[in-house]
Amino acid sequence: MSMGKLESELSKLGFVRNRTSNWSRKHDIVQIVRSSEHPKVRVTWREYWKDFLAIIFDYSKIDGPVCIVPTKDFFNAPFVSQKRREQAYVNSGNYWSQVFVFNDPLPRLILSFSNRWDVLGGQRGEVNGWPETSMHPPQLSPNPPKQPPNYPRQPSPVNFEGLLKAFSDKHLLHLYCDLMKELRERHMARTNNLVADYGEKVVAELLNLKLSVGSNKGYDAIDEKSGVTYQIKSRQATKHNGASSKQLGAIKDLDEKLFDYLIAVIFNEFMEPKDIWQIPFGIIRKYSTFSERQNGHILILAGDILQDEEVKKLL
Repeated sequence: MSMGKLESELSKLGFVRNRTSNWSRKHDIVQIVRSSEHPKVRVTWREYWKDFLAIIFDYSKIDGPVCIVPTKDFFNAPFVSQKRREQAYVNSGNYWSQVFVFNDPLPRLILSFSNRWDVLGGQRGEVNGWPETSMHPPQLSPNPPKQPPNYPRQPSPVNFEGLLKAFSDKHLLHLYCDLMKELRERHMARTNNLVADYGEKVVAELLNLKLSVGSNKGYDAIDEKSGVTYQIKSRQATKHNGASSKQLGAIKDLDEKLFDYLIAVIFNEFMEPKDIWQIPFGIIRKYSTFSERQNGHILILAGDILQDEEVKKLL
């Protein structure tokens, strides 16, 4: 099934595109994952997809099937359940992508849902793409492994709380400079504001956006296909600022309508995304107040705004 046919089928079932690979129908969300590896099968997922209705694995670019897999079946699969308990999965930002041979249990599960449009309320279709013998294509080794590879566990993060007390002020500053340099090289930071920079990176990857280069007044990222612009505000909740505090940074020049959506990212104390909200520009004034001291509108991510039907929770 080509990309056009896939999108057409989703539209017939009442789904609308949120972004390139994400479609929704009222409270139902599906995620499309496309792969071009062959003769092996790539499987990719993110933790927050577990709340979606289904993951659609599209292998049509390599003449394979489209598989509509219910998330409850996918996340209950033994390999996925095990991977979610590993520290390596947490270290990766609760994201995983891996290439499997056809005979591994996880690809077998996915391929068993080939053309299962009934999962989304449509009609179950015939298997198209790879033939029934796709589990044993001629390119594969005659003796593929029966179990997924046993990857070594990543070591648990080191607790530096007591260790850092032994450093002098000078050494701590050197350590900070080295850390920021490394974070920039890994594209996790672009300035000295790590919370803001990392929040922008998280949102850009989540929504497939391009981050603005230099100073673009009013927005931080753009969807190059649609032209939709996003301003991104991030906050880290710590024991020092109050874990429940969700006041975002001042939104400047609101009257000029410089962006289409505000994306609010709340990190926990260990810089793990806890909540991500998408807020249309049109309702920001309704829930914000102007601060002369900060010369901008102040928005607190709590209360009525989170119940507004126009506000979407992305994570």
